[in-house]
Amino acid sequence: MEQNQSKEYIAMQDRKETVYRIYHNLSLEYDKGAIYVSTHHAEIIVRKLLQHIEEIVLNMKSKRVKDNWFIGSPLENILCKYFGFTSHARGWNQEYVEIEMHHNWEGVYLKHIHEPSWFHLRNFKKIIEQEMLLEQEQNEKFLEKIKALMTIPYGDETLVEGELKNYNLHELKRLHDYLQVTFKKLENSLGRVCIEEWNADPANFFTEYYMDGWAEIEQ
Repeated sequence: MEQNQSKEYIAMQDRKETVYRIYHNLSLEYDKGAIYVSTHHAEIIVRKLLQHIEEIVLNMKSKRVKDNWFIGSPLENILCKYFGFTSHARGWNQEYVEIEMHHNWEGVYLKHIHEPSWFHLRNFKKIIEQEMLLEQEQNEKFLEKIKALMTIPYGDETLVEGELKNYNLHELKRLHDYLQVTFKKLENSLGRVCIEEWNADPANFFTEYYMDGWAEIEQ
């Protein structure tokens, strides 16, 4: 990954592009929901474009779209498909400019910046709605698909790998993010319930699994 990113970085520098890490302050962890995209446009123009897109979303009549507006695939697809940005892998470890969406939305210093004509795409509201609903539809199908995976007893390796062969690369990436976020939330909730309901510190007990069965160890 690092070697590939180095090649990307060199090619990007040759094109005089800047990488932007765009995220929302409500992200569960530092890199959850962040996107990495590059463009030759100046930072002030990128920030103005993000304001322009978010303003359109917030003024849309579709409650379904507004309620499901989030940073991730829809925004990344819009920037890359319609504004010439280039997508990069998450966890980009080269130089990048960071843009937090909520802070950017409140950036009054951008009000004097003129919006270029290329901001205003024909049927842009429809484009945004289609990207958002497509992502939601794909996510619903994905959640239905992982039910079979979650019923495998104790993550039996052979059965898990057999099930994962039914996933395409995009679904595997989505599964990776889903597991990280979901099980982090589950771990946090488990800890709170242990402490608040049972006055038990979850750090004081854990279970190790051996090939021939379970062995509970108390610290």
